[in-house]
Amino acid sequence: MQLQMKKGALFRAASLFNHHQRIFGIPHNYPFGLAPYCKDTTANAPLYESKLPLSTGRPRLVCLGTGWGGARLLHDIDPKLYDITVISMRNHMVFTPLLSSTCVGTLEPQAVAVHITDIQPALFKPQNHVLISEAIAVCSKARQVEAVSDGIHFKVPYDKLVISTGSQGSTFGIPGVLEHTHFLRDLHQAEAIRSKLVDNISKAGIPGRPTQEKQTLLDIVIVGGGPTGLLL
Repeated sequence: MQLQMKKGALFRAASLFNHHQRIFGIPHNYPFGLAPYCKDTTANAPLYESKLPLSTGRPRLVCLGTGWGGARLLHDIDPKLYDITVISMRNHMVFTPLLSSTCVGTLEPQAVAVHITDIQPALFKPQNHVLISEAIAVCSKARQVEAVSDGIHFKVPYDKLVISTGSQGSTFGIPGVLEHTHFLRDLHQAEAIRSKLVDNISKAGIPGRPTQEKQTLLDIVIVGGGPTGLLL
């Protein structure tokens, strides 16, 4: 019941994000971090070959990313029409509007994430597969995606390709943001912020620490005034 409620909340919210791209085929402008390649540059990247996933003869749908767009598509897609491969650095979808609550302890990290196989149970079937890896290039001519995991490069063939790799947070051009701040777009980042807050509060409470040092430890600067920044 809890899982069903969580999934329902996630996808009611996801319906507000219809602008998230669900693109079949290759767009003219590639998303950040994903570039086209020619066959000469991937001579050392072998074609992904394994007994699993099995092939049923149906078209192979490859989905890049498990964020809002990718998770919504995987939830809605009819797995009887495609064999599905998911390529993502994480095996879950994060309900990003609540990440700020995990930073301050209001919610535990597992309360704002849903495993991708809970979103699409058909991913457990042998013809489907989730590859925890990073997609780094796409070759539309060969209809292949190059990915890397643990330093190993490989290529995954596709018939249909969904690119839902998301975006990166903006620094607004403010000097020092990249070097000295924590971004908040995933669970491990929320946990890092929470750990830093707890650590600084503990240090500030040490008897005998000068007032100015305490104030420095407890000063918090938030870059950005959107929903996440305001909730923090």
